[in-house]
Amino acid sequence: MCRRPVRGGDVTVPRYRWQPTTAEIAGRLGISPRDVVRFDHNTSPFPTDWAPALLAEAARHLNEYPGADYRPIREAAAKYVRVEPENVVAGAGVDELILLVARAFLDSGSVAVTLTPTYPLYEIATLQQRARLTTVPMLPPDFGYPADPLLAAVRDADLVWLCIPSNPIGTRMEDDLVRRVAETTRGIVARDAASAELAGDAWAPWVERYPNLMVMHTLSKGFGLAGARVGFAFGAPELVDAIDGVRPPGSISSLSVDLAVAALDEPNRM
Repeated sequence: MCRRPVRGGDVTVPRYRWQPTTAEIAGRLGISPRDVVRFDHNTSPFPTDWAPALLAEAARHLNEYPGADYRPIREAAAKYVRVEPENVVAGAGVDELILLVARAFLDSGSVAVTLTPTYPLYEIATLQQRARLTTVPMLPPDFGYPADPLLAAVRDADLVWLCIPSNPIGTRMEDDLVRRVAETTRGIVARDAASAELAGDAWAPWVERYPNLMVMHTLSKGFGLAGARVGFAFGAPELVDAIDGVRPPGSISSLSVDLAVAALDEPNRM
């Protein structure tokens, strides 16, 4: 990752770089895109065959903006994970939600904590808000979870980034340690559960028990809708309102709204 200066100051922020597309990789190797399996992205290798018919009908309404509150997505996502719509905020994938969480809860005097190695966007989102990031190394040789150092670091943190299952390691933090983190910190715990469907993660309803916990899901992995760019953050209504207050208008297209609702209403399409 290259670094660039933040406007108006001397803070440097890593720039997130997407990996090459499947078509680009196939072109370099002289093979069919169908023969490329994306272990780097953990995206589905299978086409979304049910989507074209739905999109053909949805395209008739492209002259209209999507609803500003994305109520259809929030209701479908709430039903899917068994929470209330007031516990849901939608975003253009978990990536946008990570940036929005940082924007809502961090400033130049804030401290965020995360384990390392982990998803690089947490650092980028934190530094963009001029906050400080404290990293807690995972334990060698098998990248175990350092419970005591982590709990000590999160105690006075404003925001804790947890990627479960871990990206890029693939391990899963024990639920008991997640609970202890949420109970120990005075700040917000943002749990990135992008691979929830692949790991059997059922933590979204826990946001009703822990008012400082947010759980982020995406349709990019298990649902095979990476191109639609739709994600959800589940949390207490006051946390949802804070994120909704910094969310840009119309970041999710009307086509993506229709795809998301159809996928969530029929999870067997996964």
